[in-house]
Amino acid sequence: MVKTLIALALASLFQAESMSQTPGLSTPPSLAFTHITVIDVSSGALQCDMTVVVTANRITGVGKSERLSIPAKATVINGQGKFLVPGLWDMHVHIEPAPRIFTRLYLAHGITGIRDMRMELDSLLRLRSEIARGEILAPRLVASGPALDDLPPEYPLPVKLRVKTADDAREAVILLKANGVDFIKVHNFTTREAFFAIAEEAKRQNLTFVGHVPLSVSVQEAVEAGMRSIEHLSEFRVVEECSDAVKCRDLIALFKKHDTWQTPTLVQLREEVQLDTAEERRSKYVPASVKKFWNLTEGMLQNLTEEQKTHLKEQYKQALSLVGKFQKQGIGILAGTDSPVFTNVVSGFSLHDELSLMVEAGLTPLEALQTATLNPARFLGRLDDLGTVEKGKLADLVVLDANPLDDIHNTNKINAVVADGRFLDRKALDRLLSEAEAAAKTNEKEHD
Repeated sequence: MVKTLIALALASLFQAESMSQTPGLSTPPSLAFTHITVIDVSSGALQCDMTVVVTANRITGVGKSERLSIPAKATVINGQGKFLVPGLWDMHVHIEPAPRIFTRLYLAHGITGIRDMRMELDSLLRLRSEIARGEILAPRLVASGPALDDLPPEYPLPVKLRVKTADDAREAVILLKANGVDFIKVHNFTTREAFFAIAEEAKRQNLTFVGHVPLSVSVQEAVEAGMRSIEHLSEFRVVEECSDAVKCRDLIALFKKHDTWQTPTLVQLREEVQLDTAEERRSKYVPASVKKFWNLTEGMLQNLTEEQKTHLKEQYKQALSLVGKFQKQGIGILAGTDSPVFTNVVSGFSLHDELSLMVEAGLTPLEALQTATLNPARFLGRLDDLGTVEKGKLADLVVLDANPLDDIHNTNKINAVVADGRFLDRKALDRLLSEAEAAAKTNEKEHD
């Protein structure tokens, strides 16, 4: 309900900013992390006193420090007392409002991969070109391009690829495939006719489709049509289905049968029901265009009746319980934030909030960590390259000062990041934060 209302304000958010960025971060020929503890996110095992060698953008050696040889020209980093985990993924983001700000924030927080869930096609193609030319240092990006939707006239969000009929839907999927999108996203107002045509054409084009379950389609129909992941628990529709024990049992069985994943975005749902407990607004890293949008969404939430607010809070509590139940039942769960749609849901910072909420929902710290490492690799079909610290895999890594399996909040204690082989020490990460803050201030002045 609330998420549908908020579409009314999105037009002010999806405007790309125009700050320049010079990455200027060199990469040594080889890196060697010595005497470090590698966390096996598959099992939770701690592999102590290890050496991990990175050459170019691949992990080329993993072994006991006393036995593994180090390349002669490698930059050696003593990892004594540190913990090495795979790079983190935020599996539900919106970076179009300010990509040069948000990409810095993601990398500064150990997020080496993002799944963007709505971006106009021209913006996506331009961004990918800028990343390829080295103009923007960014996490790995998988993206849908524009959502395939049919917003009513009263919603001012510009829809450059509107679909209404089955023919519209098929043509849109073919167009997006030709332009290199990674998947298709459907939304609340995707028509029933278009939805099922999207499902058929996406399969023909070897694309997955994900998103909000359209209002004209049941959750069960969406799953049976092949929807690969459901976002935000479908604005609590999944929670409502599970208010009945029998229906919930059947729905869980359906999710398992069709391998339907959930991206609950608990941090976004918490903010939506105004239960946020963040110690700071982190607003100095947020551009004015996004703050303006926050004000609109907050105003809409404040206009809800007390009864509506109470109901939403109860649904959120049920959502927490349900995520824990899904984990126990073997439903795939992905960490995502929906940043920067709500106040305090800030790119980079909020993924760590999401992981702590996963633990609050009943996941172990290891299971929570998996939602941002191993699970995204599995979901994306990229276990050969991503998700664990192993020889031959891409060099996306996070060095932590404390063990996240002891306390999930330790994912915030980032000592260094390796993003596609680029080494970012704490000084470089702090510089990214400073650049993001400066860029946000420039954006603020431009909107005065």
